[in-house]
Amino acid sequence: MKKRKFFVLALSALMAACVVGLAACDNDAEGPDDDPSIVTPGDDVPGTPDDGNQEQHEHTYGEWVIEQEATCTNVGTRVRTCRTCMDEQTETIPALGHDIVEHAGQAATCTQPGWEAYETCSRCNYTTYQSIAELGHDIVEHAGQAATCTQPGWEAYETCSRCDYTTYAALSALGHDTVYHAGQAATCTQAGWEAYETCSRCNYTTYTAIPEAGHRLVPHAGQDPTCTQSGWAAYETCENCDYTTYQALSSLGHHYVNGACDRCGASDPSVSPEPDEQLVYRFNGSGYTVTGIGTMSDAVLVIPSTYNGHPVTEIGDIAFKGITWLSDVTIPDGVTSIGIEAFSGCTGLESIVIPDSVTSIGEYAFAVCAGLTSIKIPNGVTSIGRSAFHGCAGLTSIKIPNGVTSIGWWAFSGCSGLESIVVEEGNPVYHSAGNCLIETQSKTLLVGCKNSIIPDDGSVTSIGVDAFSNRTGLESIVIPDSVTEIGISAFYGCTALTSIVIPDSVTSIGWSAFSGCTALKSVVFEHPEGWVVNGNEVSSEDLSDPAVAASLLVNGDVGSAWERVTL
Repeated sequence: MKKRKFFVLALSALMAACVVGLAACDNDAEGPDDDPSIVTPGDDVPGTPDDGNQEQHEHTYGEWVIEQEATCTNVGTRVRTCRTCMDEQTETIPALGHDIVEHAGQAATCTQPGWEAYETCSRCNYTTYQSIAELGHDIVEHAGQAATCTQPGWEAYETCSRCDYTTYAALSALGHDTVYHAGQAATCTQAGWEAYETCSRCNYTTYTAIPEAGHRLVPHAGQDPTCTQSGWAAYETCENCDYTTYQALSSLGHHYVNGACDRCGASDPSVSPEPDEQLVYRFNGSGYTVTGIGTMSDAVLVIPSTYNGHPVTEIGDIAFKGITWLSDVTIPDGVTSIGIEAFSGCTGLESIVIPDSVTSIGEYAFAVCAGLTSIKIPNGVTSIGRSAFHGCAGLTSIKIPNGVTSIGWWAFSGCSGLESIVVEEGNPVYHSAGNCLIETQSKTLLVGCKNSIIPDDGSVTSIGVDAFSNRTGLESIVIPDSVTEIGISAFYGCTALTSIVIPDSVTSIGWSAFSGCTALKSVVFEHPEGWVVNGNEVSSEDLSDPAVAASLLVNGDVGSAWERVTL
């Protein structure tokens, strides 16, 4: 303050000198009273102490100078100085008071503090601000949810009831853990299914049912019982399974009149037989059926065309079964049927004459007649029963007439010496090609020879049950790429077969298809991937090795069905 006063006094003195000079200059023009700042006699001389000798004067003050600014809460001061005597005059400046600005409040959140409504001053740092602490989360616990194959899940997590805070972490859907299942063919009475997938974790499945096929019924005429033989009512069987409605009818017993049965013609045992009677007969209502060998012991058998005044019309079931000494048999014209197992097991039989009158050859009729070298099937035959020529190892050729419309399963199975099979032109059901018997509509190769060549023109898509069974002379065979299925026991017991190629087209190999093929050392699978046996996958690496593949087929397929799963 002293320095400031000194500065002000010095400045005032300088200004006073200037004023005096200016006044002197203007003295002539104006009177001394015109300017109150001019010092007149009797005024105090600026800068000189009032020693009591000077006259008093009227102060002439300059502009107010702010000495201390007033604030909102504190007063200020201002001073002014007399230009003549440097006298200071001081005034108080009132406090300004706050220039209030209103501010809205802000609620606190879980993670951010808030504040109450408050005031501030636009000129100073005055404020009524009061903060509100952040609330923190109001935690809600949530249980986790495991992911499924098709739906995402999540870990256990927290949320806040007031805000969008969360620790939620999603778990991706797992996807299916796929298990592959082999298909199962439908049967007559049981539904099957296509090859399909399931998931080990959920109920996902591609399972598609195959409806049961239903029976493929074959009607059979009834057989009236006779005096000594039981009969049966008309019945049905199924071509594909063992279903049957067969019901036996008990034999009637003899009714003798005048020394003979009036139903069958059999002699009354109380009456001596004619001395030349050899075979056993049964009356069938219109003629006689030969039912047994009787006292006949010759190797050459010529069956008479009549007996007891009636025609001989049938060779009965098992009539000559197991008669091993028979070598030649002539069946007379007029016989219409050869019964079930009629000549079964006649291992010495080499030649048989069958007349054109025969229309039916029963099941196993010539089974295991190993000595039969050839047979001519009459033109009148329409059906050849199941296993009719089974095991006829010496049979080398077969000619099937165009009237045959039914050939039972295994009709020529085990005919190891078979070299030729021919179907006459015009047959509506079967045809032959390359020494193969083929069912035309189904494109199934039913019977093959040891020198067969399977047609590659698309006429064969399936190699049937036992088609080449026990063809011990079969050394090689080419399976064309039209074939998709190799049936049960198709090549069973082909002991001379050394190698075979399974084409890419084949998707099914039946039970025991190559069992007993002891010389088979090389099997080439053109498509070794995707094979399953009884539901178990077979390594494609194993099937890519011809030797391993051969071993698996020969030694491991008994009772096993091979299927190729296409994904």
